[in-house]
Amino acid sequence: MAQTEGVVWQAGTLLLKTAGQGSGTGHVGKKRFSGLVVCLLVGLITAGLCRSFQVAAFVPPDADRATPAVVAEALLTHGLTALNAWHGTQDNWLLSVIVPQFPFYALLGQQPWLPALCGWLGFVATCALCGVLVMLASAPRPAAWRMGLGLFGVLLFLNPLALGPVGFLAHPASHGMTCFWGLAALVPCMLVLKGASRWLLALTTLLLLVAAISDPWARAAFVLPLTLAGVGLSLLPSAPQHRKTALWLIASTLPVWLAGAHGFGLFPGIPGTQFTKGPLADIPHHAALGFSGLAILLHMVPGTSALSQPWARWGDLAGLCGLGVLASICLTRSSFQKTVPHTRVFLALFCILSLGGTFSAFCLSALATDLNTTRLLGQFAFLVPLLLALALPDAACVRKTRDKNRNNAEGLSNPVPEEATPSPQDVARLSTGNGWAMALRATLACAGAGFVLAGLFPAADMRSAQDESMARFKGLFAFLQTNGLTQGYGAYWATQANASRLLSAGAVTIRPVALKGGNLIQPRDEQVFDAWYRPEDHTQNSRGTQPPAAMREFFIALPDQELCANRESCMDLARRSFGPPDETVMWDNTPVMIWHKALFPPEPLAENRQRAPELLYDHAQNTAIAVTPQTAPAMLWRGWASVGPDGAWSGAQQAGIMVRLTGPSAPLCLTMHASGRSSAPPQPVTLLRDGTAVAQWAVHAGTATPYCTGPLPAGDAYLVLERAPPPYDNQRLLPGILLSTLSRPHG
Repeated sequence: MAQTEGVVWQAGTLLLKTAGQGSGTGHVGKKRFSGLVVCLLVGLITAGLCRSFQVAAFVPPDADRATPAVVAEALLTHGLTALNAWHGTQDNWLLSVIVPQFPFYALLGQQPWLPALCGWLGFVATCALCGVLVMLASAPRPAAWRMGLGLFGVLLFLNPLALGPVGFLAHPASHGMTCFWGLAALVPCMLVLKGASRWLLALTTLLLLVAAISDPWARAAFVLPLTLAGVGLSLLPSAPQHRKTALWLIASTLPVWLAGAHGFGLFPGIPGTQFTKGPLADIPHHAALGFSGLAILLHMVPGTSALSQPWARWGDLAGLCGLGVLASICLTRSSFQKTVPHTRVFLALFCILSLGGTFSAFCLSALATDLNTTRLLGQFAFLVPLLLALALPDAACVRKTRDKNRNNAEGLSNPVPEEATPSPQDVARLSTGNGWAMALRATLACAGAGFVLAGLFPAADMRSAQDESMARFKGLFAFLQTNGLTQGYGAYWATQANASRLLSAGAVTIRPVALKGGNLIQPRDEQVFDAWYRPEDHTQNSRGTQPPAAMREFFIALPDQELCANRESCMDLARRSFGPPDETVMWDNTPVMIWHKALFPPEPLAENRQRAPELLYDHAQNTAIAVTPQTAPAMLWRGWASVGPDGAWSGAQQAGIMVRLTGPSAPLCLTMHASGRSSAPPQPVTLLRDGTAVAQWAVHAGTATPYCTGPLPAGDAYLVLERAPPPYDNQRLLPGILLSTLSRPHG
């Protein structure tokens, strides 16, 4: 009886195959199915592009988003020297954001919509890279392109908070842009693992250098995981050529570690990096904050708010945990069965190491203070879906293998050529694996649908809306222009100072100031140029509409955490810093104080010089003052880019030094060296005291060396280190001088 059933089963199967081959119905059905999938994917991607653009368009151009526009304007005016003169933060965005976005501003001008456009393009490109990586990891399977396009389309529906106020993924100058460069660096790695020339890894090195020099966060999020993933791949059992390729992957990251924060000394104006560790007792709080941020980034419960509804956050986290468990089981089983290609193993290792390392650093860091700081976990929005997608080809593979082996077990005459007829234990194991895979596919399909719907129809408090404060600031700029006020100062955030020229079409210029030493208003240390606080900046920005005698510089008394607590204290601080104002006008209950003079003179005032450190001449021994972050505020004037434990880098052609020389006349020595390689030509440097040249040197790169003047008389000295701009060659991209010590030798 069993034999008869087997013959009938074989005959029926053969008939179906013959009918399918004769009529071509199965082939036509596959074509129709593929066409339907293509239409669905095109519709998904088109809707995602429209939705993400709509969200990004509502992101206002605040002071930080205006950074590329501000530097582009300086580049057009002053050339490449502006790159080194820019006082950026640790995440300076120099190569990853400012340089790539420069052509937009050079061609289209200072348009207020350009920051939103650049941020959206960067976000779309990052989503597309995730799709490319999945296609490379899944190929040569026929559904690889569907996997890549599907992931690309789904990621475009990240919710408005992920793109804006929390994740900053559509911000034109944020860690979201760093994700683009980090993911782009993985593409050559995948191609090399698939057999392409290892010389492609030079492109990986270049892309990682761009990311790491511009944003130190890239070292933890991309460079270190890539290095460790290469180590892991070399330790796994594989063919010798795969192990050799893994060693090349590790080698491709070594130049990034050797380059340091200043890119082999080519970018001396970039601030040094520093990781600030928080108290161990704060780790649970930071972890909870991080999980809340992840729930917002990957929100997938439509109609709910991960921002204000705790149960929605728990639902998101529970869903992510469930997906992670299913994906881990599928990938682990496939790894043990050796059905996962080494490309997918490498990419999965990288994702796991990046996610785990970055979250651990976030928990240990002192920067985790509020929900906005979870932008440091921005790569989770891309790598978590990417990691889940890596398990899907295994689900299809297990299903296909299970079906073939089932036919073999039932006695069909067409055995699977790749495998022998499995034992009952093998059939049971394959059935279990297929069950896990199908569970992952079903769960991931539901989560993906929820993710898309949550991004398409967000809750009220997770939507992006035009910031009303931007309309208020535009009203402020119109008021200033009406009153003939074009050049002034204010708090960085309270007045959106760096966005003033962008939002006013260049009619009003507000430069950021902060409360610094001596409880006086001084130029801000970060996101500024020294040239902004010189009188010639006023002349340049006034466009020649006012004669010098009509100079009117203003200060907006808006409270800010960097400046003053309330309106009255802001006015008192301004009077103490600049003297009584000549005029005061009111805008929206905010005083705008006006002086008929330049508020920041080109040379330090007497009170600044009196706070300068004293350098005594001693007949018995050398005396010296090291330039450190502690001594620099009282010693350095303007023209310096960054200060570290080894000294201060000059960021402008002229850099000021204040020191009080005591004792008899004696030489003054400046220990310094030029930027660039040791073989680079020396930089001609002139030292001026109170406008008079007292020494001329040729400062060499490499080892720091003392350069001494002739005898200088005692007194309060304002010194200017003036360097001649060197030629731009392959040995020194940006010029600079590192000043380490001021000393007076004895004898």
